[in-house]
Amino acid sequence: MSATMAMQAQVIYDFSAEPGNNELTVREGETVTVLNQNVGGGWIEAQNSRGESGLVPEDYLQVSVCLCSLRIRHLNSE
Repeated sequence: MSATMAMQAQVIYDFSAEPGNNELTVREGETVTVLNQNVGGGWIEAQNSRGESGLVPEDYLQVSVCLCSLRIRHLNSE
C-alpha cells in the first residue's frame, strides 16, 4: 500500500507579496498547497489554485494533511 500525501493550508490572514522576493500574495479564506514546509525563517513555500507559487509567512497559514491518493496493491504469491 502506498499513499500520496498533500499538505493543504487555509490562509488565515491576507498577505501581500513584496516584488522580487519570491513571495506569494494570498487572501484570507483561500486554500493553498504546501510545497515546502522546511524553508526556514518563518516561511512556507505554497502554491495557489492558479498554479502560482512562492513564499508565505507560516503564521498566516493553518496547515492540515489531506490523504489525496491511496493505492492498494494485492500481490498474489501463488
